[in-house]
Amino acid sequence: MGVRTFICLSLEDQIREALKQWQIQLRAEYGDVFRWVAPDHMHVTLSFLGNVEVEQVSAVSDSVRRAVTDLSSFRMGLSSAGAFPHPGRPRVLWAGVGAGRAIVERLQGAVTTSLQEEHGFEPDRRKFHPHVTVARASRRGRPPDMEKALAETCSREWGAQWVERVDVMKSELRPGGPIYTVMASLPLAPGRKNC
Repeated sequence: MGVRTFICLSLEDQIREALKQWQIQLRAEYGDVFRWVAPDHMHVTLSFLGNVEVEQVSAVSDSVRRAVTDLSSFRMGLSSAGAFPHPGRPRVLWAGVGAGRAIVERLQGAVTTSLQEEHGFEPDRRKFHPHVTVARASRRGRPPDMEKALAETCSREWGAQWVERVDVMKSELRPGGPIYTVMASLPLAPGRKNC
């Protein structure tokens, strides 16, 4: 069966709280047309691996460690909003990475390249867009056109944090929602905290 595994950047509490407040505003207007991601499950996914054999998890973590060992910690901020595949027909609502975006993209590239070369994991064919998922369309009605609502929050600041590690996560799917567990927390090289 294996362990459902993904690689991510975890969020600090103040960013999760800001995103939760945004969810409350959206939920008041759109209700159960969307399934709202629990704030403690919010993160920036670098790579979703699917089921990984239990005996391979340690080797996967070692690959990620090698991929990030020379990359420095950095400041990351969330400062945009959008939807996949498009605000006019949203399946996923997200808050996007603004500050530090290029570094997150470089980090994701290093991780996916390492996992492909060392373990054969195929990278996602879609262009990487660093974001935090806040909601997914439910099966209760057709999601509304979100173009106007998202444009109004497009320049909103969700907060910023210092990113010092990459987490290898286990995801257990349960009827009440997934349970996430950190299997490995891999440090980035110390960076200069001058802001």
